[in-house]
Amino acid sequence: MIQKLVAIYARVSTIKQEDDGTIETQLMALREYAEKNNLKIVKEYIDDGWSGDTLERPEIDRMRLEIKEAIFDAVLTYDRDRIARRYSYQELVIDEVLEAGKEMLYVTTVSPKNGEEKILTGVKGLFAEYERMKITERMRLGKLRKIKAGHLLGTGESLYGYTYHKTIYNNGVVVQQGYYTINEEEIKNVRLIFDLVGNHGYTIYKVIEKLYEMGIKPRKSKKGTWANSTLRTMLRNTAYVGKARWNSSVSTVAKNPHKTEKYRRQKKTSKKILPKEEWQFVDIPQSIDSELFNRVQEQLTSNFKNCNRNKVNNYLVGNLIYCPCGERRCGSGVNKDRKNLYYRCNDKVTSYPLPKKCFEQALIVQDVDEVVWNKVSNLLTNEDLLTQQYERWRKEISSNDHLPSRSTSTLSEEIAKRENELDRYNKAYGAGAYSLEELQRYMEPAKLHILKLQKELEEVQKENDISKNQIIHNPQKSIQEMIDIVKNHINQLSFEQKRGIILKTVSKVVGTREKLTIAGFVPLNPNNILNNQEKMYEQKSEYRNCRTTKRWQINPF
Repeated sequence: MIQKLVAIYARVSTIKQEDDGTIETQLMALREYAEKNNLKIVKEYIDDGWSGDTLERPEIDRMRLEIKEAIFDAVLTYDRDRIARRYSYQELVIDEVLEAGKEMLYVTTVSPKNGEEKILTGVKGLFAEYERMKITERMRLGKLRKIKAGHLLGTGESLYGYTYHKTIYNNGVVVQQGYYTINEEEIKNVRLIFDLVGNHGYTIYKVIEKLYEMGIKPRKSKKGTWANSTLRTMLRNTAYVGKARWNSSVSTVAKNPHKTEKYRRQKKTSKKILPKEEWQFVDIPQSIDSELFNRVQEQLTSNFKNCNRNKVNNYLVGNLIYCPCGERRCGSGVNKDRKNLYYRCNDKVTSYPLPKKCFEQALIVQDVDEVVWNKVSNLLTNEDLLTQQYERWRKEISSNDHLPSRSTSTLSEEIAKRENELDRYNKAYGAGAYSLEELQRYMEPAKLHILKLQKELEEVQKENDISKNQIIHNPQKSIQEMIDIVKNHINQLSFEQKRGIILKTVSKVVGTREKLTIAGFVPLNPNNILNNQEKMYEQKSEYRNCRTTKRWQINPF
């Protein structure tokens, strides 16, 4: 009997499950099923620690991309919910597999053979999703009731200075609710920290230095030193005056995330503070005097107002200049002994209170700014270089390399699939699979996704049109006119205008006392300057982040 070739897909939702070996259990079940049913595994797609609430997972994306050219005949997974938690996402992936001429196999259930079985399977998926939503809401209400009754919610990590005693159960009945007791060893450190700030006027960094000198380490830290954010959170935590706070914030998707990679295990990496009226408090043993706590809040406010932050001096390449060690160089103000401003390596700050690792010398701000500005202004008035870079850029946008990461055809296909999904919902409703209210609830996310894709499609088409319109028919004339404009205004610019040009042309500066390496861009379209000279001085570029507007890159010099 000929063996059927299959690919297996496995997923676990959390890093904890990954560490506990759940993924291995799942893979073992898949391999046993394949062996019993005469299936040969030729490909494995495994998403370790990825939530099923999103389809943006590395391995399932790879499977979807390879499915049409793949040599296997079927995709085997443990259960439908391993593909995704949402029913609509399940149907989307399953349809892609079936349209590619492959079969879907499950360990826990039989694949539907006809339309009736498919509808029944879909109804089960809808009810499972609905039940998960009900469970989530019940848990939220249960937590709220528990808090309002004055009980603590069990947490994996106790508040520093306290020990949490878990809830005791007997045959499923709560015998004693969880509670906090003061940890005498840790609370000494907490009281010391509050005393240093409230009674001695220490800043956070002075507290960090003092704790380091005394050998007092936090409960968990790779460096073994206290972090600024940890101490600030501690000093503002009302739990130390006997009021443990709950429901004061909610997790949200970051508007400007530090990590911009496509695949992220955790989408909601930011927090939004809720109105104080929604906060809930639970009484716990008080460890800090209320008067001392209030003095600390006043001192923190005073420290913030009086901190020696530089708000006066001008730094032309601020936030753009780096040290060869990889750390950013930050501007430091003038002190009594020196007349110059300096760009200093930030390693001393990031390593504090441990010894610094980088010993590169500071750079004089005035010298660096003058060199960078002279170089950039010379480049903007160099006809040969501008012509050369324009020609290179024109060739690039004429090739396929400039195309966005998602082409118009790909987006159009996705929109068509989503519209088919809406059609399936309507058919299932017509067959009596669920009520009108349920139909609306399931169709709304799909409609919103279609609108999002349509907007993205419009933006991609707009970018393509921009690229075509940006080709200048008489580049020599336009470039010469731009050079004339630059020369006429170069000596009349204010610091803000110079800074705006630097932000539009320089992406990074790496510097030592001996050498400055500048990487950047020639302005994208001379017409922007010709049509409106003020655009030359804007600190923002309208199309800076577009794939099609990579500018004419200047080789580092």
